[in-house]
Amino acid sequence: MVHRDCDSTLPAWAQALTSPTNGRVTSTAYPKTHSLTLMKLAQTDPAQFVRRWRSAYRTRSRCALDNDELWAMTRVLARIADDILREVQIFSEAYLRSMDFLKGNTYPTWDSLVKFGLCSLCEEAVGASDFFDEYSYWVMDMVQVMDGLMSYSRYLFFPLRDRSVALYEATYQLAPKLWTAYWAHRHLLSDGNALERVVSGLAQHLRLHLRSMLCSYRLCTVDDPRPPRKEALHEPALHIMCWMRRDDPWPCRFEVQGSFAFLILMQPREIARFIENDIVQSLCAILGAHQAIFSNKAFSPHLVATGFLRALCGLLERQRTREYSEPGMISGIAEYVLDMMRFITEEVPHSDGAAILIREHNLFRLVARYILLQLSKTPTVHGQKCAISICSAYERMGQRLSARPGKNPLCKDLQHALRQEWAPLFIALDSLLPTLDPINGRPIITNVRKAWWRLGNIGAGLDEEKEKKEYHKRAEKMCSWVACDWHTVELPVATKLCKGCGEVRYCSAACQQLDWKSGHHKQRCRRLKDAPHHA
Repeated sequence: MVHRDCDSTLPAWAQALTSPTNGRVTSTAYPKTHSLTLMKLAQTDPAQFVRRWRSAYRTRSRCALDNDELWAMTRVLARIADDILREVQIFSEAYLRSMDFLKGNTYPTWDSLVKFGLCSLCEEAVGASDFFDEYSYWVMDMVQVMDGLMSYSRYLFFPLRDRSVALYEATYQLAPKLWTAYWAHRHLLSDGNALERVVSGLAQHLRLHLRSMLCSYRLCTVDDPRPPRKEALHEPALHIMCWMRRDDPWPCRFEVQGSFAFLILMQPREIARFIENDIVQSLCAILGAHQAIFSNKAFSPHLVATGFLRALCGLLERQRTREYSEPGMISGIAEYVLDMMRFITEEVPHSDGAAILIREHNLFRLVARYILLQLSKTPTVHGQKCAISICSAYERMGQRLSARPGKNPLCKDLQHALRQEWAPLFIALDSLLPTLDPINGRPIITNVRKAWWRLGNIGAGLDEEKEKKEYHKRAEKMCSWVACDWHTVELPVATKLCKGCGEVRYCSAACQQLDWKSGHHKQRCRRLKDAPHHA
């Protein structure tokens, strides 16, 4: 082993192994094979084996390298668990080849160890705050043992759906502590983490057994009538982590694991909270870090050639086409992306930044959609600040471009691109005003509207009344659904009138249905204006 400088973030045993003081490894005493004597004890006197293991665990040297008795006994348990997992682990080859799981075959030694407290023993161990700081080879064996328990519980429970099986309740109590421990040390699931300097393959071993345990537990508890415990709230995020890693072997049946996270939550509010807290916030944190990094001017010559601008715009477009229960789900993502674009248009030479965004990526359509998204449900002061900041940046850009002498094709392109979005956003914002609180909501819309007006009038020389008239002339060839690509661009074919009111036009029945569900058409449709109606 090549020694490196001692890392104070590593557990004590890992620091000892990598310590340069004596120039050699202090200990590698973890047994490679199981003890035949201890295996015989487990088979003939499981009660004594469990008592002896518990004693060894409670008298261990914590996070140290001199726990020979504990390690030897855990090796035996891991060996037995390995035999069990080969036959009953979810989607294992043997499991899929045979129908034994329907016949209720049992494993006497494992049954006896469970009877005399193997589950409570594991629960005690994984419940310790320093479980993952113990010697990693021992942790790997313990995770394998717990996978053996979870898989065997599912194997016994699944045919008859009988929750009176003692192992079912024992693993039901074990699981939340296991998920909590995994989540608190989730950095160990990443390849190349600090401990892999000492124990190679640790991350993958932990992930493979985690995904197996998650699947087994979910299949057993999916219709358990008891409400989920707060300790189990990490389970959905762990499912997503395993699903994204896709360690080999990855049977196609494991694709269901990605959906487990959402099946667990069931209620739309819980799903929304999970996405916002565990997914969107993490993504926004990443984007926030990238924002700080790419704000360095040294990156500016490479933003177009590397495809960075195209990727940013593509990210916003993909988010727009996904359905979310709350617009706020993607407003954070859009905020960071548009702020990076603002920096690009202000600090990067126009030929490498603004020109590309305006001519190739429809910059102002992205800005208009973000503003509407930010304000459409519950306008906030933060949303107002972000929207005004973006509008002000592009107002300044327009002024700089218009001040250039001579021919100015980019200024004309900016004016043309902004004209497509300017009047439609005014109309959309004005339609929001009657639905908002006059004290907390309407002033925000009014302030953002002023910033949007300045962007078009001062930044591009547009006149509001003139642009609105021109827009209404074009509207017959555009879709009324604000989120449609054809809402601000003329269709090459004729639009279809709403048969109810004969005024509103759509490119398709799908857009008409979306506009109705959003409530916009419901408020405007004359045929239904004075009559009760339902979505």
